[in-house]
Amino acid sequence: MREAPVLLEREEHFEVLERRFREAREGNGRLVLVTGAAGTGKTALVKHFTDGLTDCRVLWGMCDDLVVPRPLGPFRDMASAAPALGAAIASGDHGAVLDAVMEEIGRPPRPSVLVVEDAHWADQTTLDVIAFVGRRIDRLPALLVVTHRDPGIPSDHLLRKTIGSVPATNLVRLEVGPLSPEAVAELAGPEDAAQIFRLTGGNPFFVTELLRTGDLMPATVQDAVVARLGELTAIGRECVELASIVPHGVEDWLLEGCGVGKGLAEAIDAGHLLVDDGKYHFSHELARRAVEDQLARDRFIDFHHRVLNVLAARDAEPARLAHHAFQAGDASAVARFAPLAARQAIELHSHREALEHLRQALSVRSAFSAREQAELLEEYAQECLLASHLEDAASALEEAISLRGDEDRERVGSDLVLLSEVRWAQARGPESEKAARQAVELLQDMTDSPALAAAYAALAKLAMVDVRNDDVVAWGERAVEIARRIGDSKTLAHALNSLGSARLRVDPADDSLLVESLRVGIENDLHDETIARAYLNLAACHLENMQYEPASRYIEEGLEYCDRHDVHIYTRFLLSIRSWLHMELGRWPAAEADVADLVGEESVVAIRALRVLGHIQARRGDPAAPQTLERARDLADRLGESQGLIPITAALAEWHWLQGTLEHHVDDLEEMYRRALATRVPRWIGETGVWLARAGVEIQPPEGTSLPYLYEVRGQWREAAAAGGGLGRPHEQGSALAECDDPDAVLAALAILDRLDAAPRAAQARRKLTDMGVTRIPRGPNRHTRRNPAGLTRRQTEVLRLLAHGLTYRQIADRMYISAKTVDHHVTAIRAKLGVSSREEAVTEASRMGLIDP
Repeated sequence: MREAPVLLEREEHFEVLERRFREAREGNGRLVLVTGAAGTGKTALVKHFTDGLTDCRVLWGMCDDLVVPRPLGPFRDMASAAPALGAAIASGDHGAVLDAVMEEIGRPPRPSVLVVEDAHWADQTTLDVIAFVGRRIDRLPALLVVTHRDPGIPSDHLLRKTIGSVPATNLVRLEVGPLSPEAVAELAGPEDAAQIFRLTGGNPFFVTELLRTGDLMPATVQDAVVARLGELTAIGRECVELASIVPHGVEDWLLEGCGVGKGLAEAIDAGHLLVDDGKYHFSHELARRAVEDQLARDRFIDFHHRVLNVLAARDAEPARLAHHAFQAGDASAVARFAPLAARQAIELHSHREALEHLRQALSVRSAFSAREQAELLEEYAQECLLASHLEDAASALEEAISLRGDEDRERVGSDLVLLSEVRWAQARGPESEKAARQAVELLQDMTDSPALAAAYAALAKLAMVDVRNDDVVAWGERAVEIARRIGDSKTLAHALNSLGSARLRVDPADDSLLVESLRVGIENDLHDETIARAYLNLAACHLENMQYEPASRYIEEGLEYCDRHDVHIYTRFLLSIRSWLHMELGRWPAAEADVADLVGEESVVAIRALRVLGHIQARRGDPAAPQTLERARDLADRLGESQGLIPITAALAEWHWLQGTLEHHVDDLEEMYRRALATRVPRWIGETGVWLARAGVEIQPPEGTSLPYLYEVRGQWREAAAAGGGLGRPHEQGSALAECDDPDAVLAALAILDRLDAAPRAAQARRKLTDMGVTRIPRGPNRHTRRNPAGLTRRQTEVLRLLAHGLTYRQIADRMYISAKTVDHHVTAIRAKLGVSSREEAVTEASRMGLIDP
């Protein structure tokens, strides 16, 4: 018998790594995912690869199985060889960390190889860095090698979302599987091979452990690991057992401080612990777990107490201290260290980890005074809001308000303002307004109160999203006056945002206040939602005005900002805006891709996402359109805001017009038209007015109504088509041309509508041409001669290929690092584009059309 050589049945994996390394040397890097079950040799493969590299930089870091992961844990490990990266992490500046990582990648000698081990345990900020680098790595002289366990990671795990955000062309996947029976036979000899394979399933680590002990009769492989402990002296065993409760590796001074240092040499000689970069590790995480799991509860707690005391004396990282305090069940230590760990995580934008540390602290709330509990609940609520745990945020704020009572009106007012924001995010408009008004009532005699200014700004925002412009000005100017007087730049930026949005909606030439809001945020380093909200509203308002160039610019700048500064809730808002832009410019597959992960939410973000998806479905004739749009309207009704309800009503009107049932929905349209007139927003007046006119209702829209719509209401179809074409809106151009009395114009409309796959409107155009006596009417797109005959997106084509292989939605989700719900959305779109009713028919039709290999 012999131990498994590193590359037994791993030659192909090694060849892929070497080939990608050569490409990285030429500046064409990749994110390499090395996946497999625990013990299959992922680390051994990568270590063998990096050990053989010369004339390059290798930076290695590990993620640890802590109760709450260390923020930027693997990059902290790398910092020992990259001081500039360490300084950036210490600064707490998320953008500086990203810049430092990119700088390290570019340092000679190149290429650089960054290894992040066990990313299934990664903290949120580490995953953000992986995504940031992964999206750019095809232009970098670097390999980013990430190992993680798979299967076993749930579809909604953040790692899957991270990998899903990286372009598929930037990814290389290496799956490390178990050894074959033949490989086990080569190691163990033919006599024992069958029994070892049955016990281990070919898992290389388990095979190695059985061969190391020589005992082929344990009940489990874990028993074999634990059995080897019996060969040690008492101090040797105690050393190994204590090391097992320190997941990230244990230092020699920590072992000495805990009184087990004298057993270290024996633990190393027996092969239980290995030394690497000044720390002592187990040969594999499975071995550490096996030793830890056999500890009696009192011994487990004693070890954690010992480690905690030594680490506290050395002023170790708060996250590390909080982990051992929590595992030891030491309430006073949890109360001391968990809040510190949470605040450090917040500084580093590791909001998921901050949330968990705050939960730890709140689990021992009796250790805190009422005031301290309120502070923790307020911090917890803020992190819940960022994580979209909205009901938890609301409950925490209500409890904090109760704890504070009447003694601290300023803080209670601030809590009410934040509660208003939470209720708005939940699409609960009346409750949002109630909380903001309660804050004003509580604080109105405190003329220099920051919380009062914030409450005024909150009411200005609520008026802005409902397009009550007079109220926006009334509340917003009060907020600006106080904020300027007391130097509150954050509230100033928010109030200017609302005032600027209201102004730009009615005056498309004036975005000065919104630009000032963005400038105030940037100049004062307000790296929370303040800057992101300025980008969002600059994009949205320019888009409402059909000013597509500035809208597109602010969307992309905003997405880049949110990516760098970890403001993920606004990333989702901006994606919903971009989907709207894509839809209007005729890029429907791109719009669908942007909303795929948004339409399943019960939040404000989903309102626009569902409206865009439903509008595209309506124009394609997808029978799912009314259901999608009604769901959007249900959410918008809960919020009660004009900016949601008016465009949804217009989209529903288009669906009903295409189905020939518009006359039954005139009452809804008339109500929304009156509401649009009250807002004075030129686009909304036109959007609703067009469908009233098509329903036969005579209206006189004001002269300021947006031109494409004004021409349509007046029946000036050529002018409407020219306006739509000039703006780059092909559907509006084609739909207007289809109303002309000139056959050539209708034929031009048909070409546009067919290209968009706007089947119902194209059918209307064909019937009109027939009525005109045109005999040579194009049959429609020749789908066999187009690059993608069905107009499928890259992701949809990938889903279709996996369907053809017989994979379930869950298996496809795991393979593509998306959710099963997103797979369902893709399959729905595929069926609609292929004109079939089932996944089996989709595969058959796609094979017939040559989209996939039969």
